Amino acid sequence: MNYKKIKLQNFNLHTIQTNKFKTITIKINFKRPLKKEDITKRNILSELLIKSTKKYHSERLLSIATEELYGINYSSYSLTSGRYGILGFNFSFLNEEYTETGIIKEVIEFIKEIIFNPNIENDAFEEKSFSIAKNIVKDDIEITKENPNQYSLNRMYDLLDEKSFLSYHPEGDLEDLQKVTSKNLYDFYKDILQNDMIDIFVLGDLKEENIHEISKLFHFEERKTYKQSHYITDVLRREKVKEVKEKSTFTQSKMCIAYNLNDLSDFERDYVSYIYSFILGGGGDSKLFKIVREKNSLCYSISSFINRIYSLMTIRLGFDQKNYDKVLINIEKCLDDMKKGKFDEKAIKRAKSMYKNSLREIYDRPYSILNMYASKEYLKLDDIEEREKKIEKVDKNSIVEFAKKVEENLIYCLEGGSHEEKTK
Repeated sequence: MNYKKIKLQNFNLHTIQTNKFKTITIKINFKRPLKKEDITKRNILSELLIKSTKKYHSERLLSIATEELYGINYSSYSLTSGRYGILGFNFSFLNEEYTETGIIKEVIEFIKEIIFNPNIENDAFEEKSFSIAKNIVKDDIEITKENPNQYSLNRMYDLLDEKSFLSYHPEGDLEDLQKVTSKNLYDFYKDILQNDMIDIFVLGDLKEENIHEISKLFHFEERKTYKQSHYITDVLRREKVKEVKEKSTFTQSKMCIAYNLNDLSDFERDYVSYIYSFILGGGGDSKLFKIVREKNSLCYSISSFINRIYSLMTIRLGFDQKNYDKVLINIEKCLDDMKKGKFDEKAIKRAKSMYKNSLREIYDRPYSILNMYASKEYLKLDDIEEREKKIEKVDKNSIVEFAKKVEENLIYCLEGGSHEEKTK
């Protein structure tokens, strides 16, 4: 694959040349510094813009248009990434070699219709389409609150640092949702077009004229460039671990434990953290699974994962409340074992093998490849070939040194009933 980054007027064009696929795939990202109230607005826009345009103002008309473009596949998304919020669009269509000459020009016109020509009436989004999109987002927010796994994770992030970006829930907020109107959402949409940083990622068997046609897609005025890192390393640390219990109507208790990962090097953050977390809680062979679940039968499920952007690790589990104290004792034992190097070389090899397999799978799907290059652009990740080399440099000593930087911050338990808070 041949990757090029072309800095054009007011946006970046990233091209990945490959003949591996019959399709050309395009990812378009609008990015700006994150504000809490913007998340809900972006979520509504991601639903609204792909379901109704001025030209294709019904799902039937959109369906006909996609069929005429040989079944073009498209979607939108809204996500948060550290200090930034992103509104994005994906488009995938058959190359001209398998369809007809000029299909790329027709696809570009379709993309422009989706992004730049929404269904507007009286300087506001058409009310019916707006209401449908708004209700979809409302349902997503409410469903999250009814999901004990996601709810407990969100509450843990809230309690970690209510002033941090961590407390901004990616599904949005009901209070913010109530404030959104078809008029102020249209104003926000225009502001995105005028001020967001734009990256376009294109993957496929590209000819020079194809790149030229795609480069003409955007014609924008000069805009700011945001150079601040996505990474956030100042999540609140505590002298004493905060312990919070909240009662709920859910049958099973849920626990989320947050750990600061202190003073990490880039190598530790990008590579050692993965191997450490995999050995600790990455599957059926992990320490947490074997000791807490299999050996002592103290939980139904347990795992650990790393949030690299915030330098955090979280352990999540479902369990019976009567086992609360025993669970914490056994989790602490697993963490202590990692600090003492009580794991074998086979565990390290398994983790490295899983890591490499996940990298190789990226090459199997166009969207995975584009997501990888977006991460490379925003998070400064290494190329896949470089990652495969660097993961081999992770050894037992580096894992033990990493383990010493894992500091418990907060224990959150969703058990049902009244609220209780203390420090230990």
